[in-house]
Amino acid sequence: MTNNRRSKVVHAQGIGSVRETVHRLDEATQHNMVLMAQSTQAAEGLKSQADRLLASVSFFQLSPSNP
Repeated sequence: MTNNRRSKVVHAQGIGSVRETVHRLDEATQHNMVLMAQSTQAAEGLKSQADRLLASVSFFQLSPSNP
């Protein structure tokens, strides 16, 4: 195999490796976007529950304690 041919093979393998790495990064990015959306929904749900809980317990008043 000539140096030129070897160089082309190595170059093609390198490009294939970069392509695979970019593909994996893209998949990871898409997965992270899904996780972020789910986390946002969960946080909004927790805030809504906290707001309802606060409204429910705001009815109760504590009297000041006498030392």
